[in-house]
Amino acid sequence: MPTSDNLENLKAELIAARDTILPQIEGLEDFRSLDLKAATLTKVEQTLEDFANRRNLIADTLRAIEGLENDDFPNMPDVSVDQTVYADLKENRDTIEAAFNKFTSEMAATLGVSVGTPETKP
Repeated sequence: MPTSDNLENLKAELIAARDTILPQIEGLEDFRSLDLKAATLTKVEQTLEDFANRRNLIADTLRAIEGLENDDFPNMPDVSVDQTVYADLKENRDTIEAAFNKFTSEMAATLGVSVGTPETKP
């Protein structure tokens, strides 16, 4: 499956971040089990919550990247339609182009620029 380099780089960065944060979370869990002063325990638990949230966000993002990869990202397929649907889309496109051609940019009008005749593309 082809994927974009940006997506692969992001995935690698997220995996590295996950691999860094997992032992930190384990260490915070170990701290939490010690006989700590109340203020220290509060700080450890707050930090553990923040790190766990980050870990979860990383996991969610990695799942989303996997979903994009499974969906053949970055490619989007052309959509085949039957002649009736194609004709309907084309007719609507033609009427939109006809209406659009009645508009000109105020800047273009003051510069004497005009829009040419639209070309129909197959």
